Amino acid sequence: MKIKFIKYRSRNKLEFDWNSQNFNRTALLNFIISCNPGKSNIKYLEIGCQNNYNFNAICLEDKIGVDPDIGGNLRMTSDQFFKQNELKFDLIFLDGLHTYEQTKRDLLNSLEIINENGVIVLDDFIPRNWREHFTPRVQTDWNGDVWKIAFELVKSKGIDFRIIAIDGGQCVIFKNSNKYYIPDSFNEFKDLNYDFYFENFNKLPVINLEVGLKWIKERISNEI
Repeated sequence: MKIKFIKYRSRNKLEFDWNSQNFNRTALLNFIISCNPGKSNIKYLEIGCQNNYNFNAICLEDKIGVDPDIGGNLRMTSDQFFKQNELKFDLIFLDGLHTYEQTKRDLLNSLEIINENGVIVLDDFIPRNWREHFTPRVQTDWNGDVWKIAFELVKSKGIDFRIIAIDGGQCVIFKNSNKYYIPDSFNEFKDLNYDFYFENFNKLPVINLEVGLKWIKERISNEI
């Protein structure tokens, strides 16, 4: 394995200690729910549920979890779900296959079914080193290359987003308009390596937890 992946190695790394933070993706999602005074009526969708650690901890009754292997309450791929789905949702969490191509497709499908004033959260936008980034997966801790979407979102229109520096990097998205635009940079981005991400990291809207929670609360309050 060392020889096979030697050309992909990078000494660059980001110094984030997720274990030192007493706040994870589940806490973030439940915080978003708590910011809405009509929280009992919130419709929640989760793509990628694994062992239901997150799905079961979401404080809502009206929720759908999609996973082809284990977890959730619908056994199918995200592509299959979006193809047959006719429902709208208020909060969507994307934690499926952590590849740029698949997650971009899940995001575009989610933008079509998110209710007005809804929130979309995408998981694992801050890989700390090349191993966490490398796709296909080479170790247990894996973010994949979903971070490439962030550089498209920077150039988008009708989209407001921030990456909150907790639990692998949680990307929170508000759709400002139904006339949104996200550029298709697949051919340009598909082969980008970790060094590109590291060297351009400061161009992304990464914020700490305190600032992130304040931003979310203000956004939801202004839209109610």
